[in-house]
Amino acid sequence: FPLYFDHGTKPSDAGYEYIVLPAASPAEVERYAAAPAVRILQNDASVQAVQHAGLHRTMATFLQAGALDLGDGRTLEVNQPAIVILDESGAEPVVSIANPDRPGLVVAVTLRGPDAVHAGTFALGSGSNLGKTVTASLTPTNGAQTSAYSASSAAEGRGAALAGDGDSSTSWASSDGGVQWVAK
Repeated sequence: FPLYFDHGTKPSDAGYEYIVLPAASPAEVERYAAAPAVRILQNDASVQAVQHAGLHRTMATFLQAGALDLGDGRTLEVNQPAIVILDESGAEPVVSIANPDRPGLVVAVTLRGPDAVHAGTFALGSGSNLGKTVTASLTPTNGAQTSAYSASSAAEGRGAALAGDGDSSTSWASSDGGVQWVAK
C-alpha cells in the first residue's frame, strides 16, 4: 500500500515526526498516543534520535559528529557520523554502532552524566564488513581521556581500554568464543 506525506509545494523550515505502529488497531493507536513509550529526543539535520525509557534504550542516527541531550544532565557524543543504539538496562552502558556509508571509520563514543563518564572507541568495518554492527560496553573513565582501543566483545570488567591502559596487572578479555579482535 502507498503511504506518503504531502509536504506542500514549497515547504521551508518545516518538519514532522511520527512513530509507526505496525498492525495496530485504531483503538491501540489512540491508547499509545495517550501514553507513548517512545520519546523523540531530536529530529533535525544533524541527529535523529528516540528513547524508550521503559527499555532503557536510546537509538540515534548522527549524520555528523555531535552530541545528543539525553535529559537529566546527560549527553551521548560521537566524533564521526554513526548509527548508535545505547542500552542502559544493565550495570554498564552498552553501545551497538555502525556506519553503512563510510568504510573503516574509528568512532569515539562518550556518555557523559552528572556522576560518571563512560567512553569507548569503535573500529568499524570496510569491504564485506561495511555496515556491520559492533557492540561493546562503554568503559568508565575520568572524562579527560578516552581509550583508543575497541574490541569485538569484552568480558565483564575486562573492556578493550584495559589493553592499552599501561597497567601490567590489567588486560582485555573477550566474552565470546570464536574469532575475536581488539584494535587501536
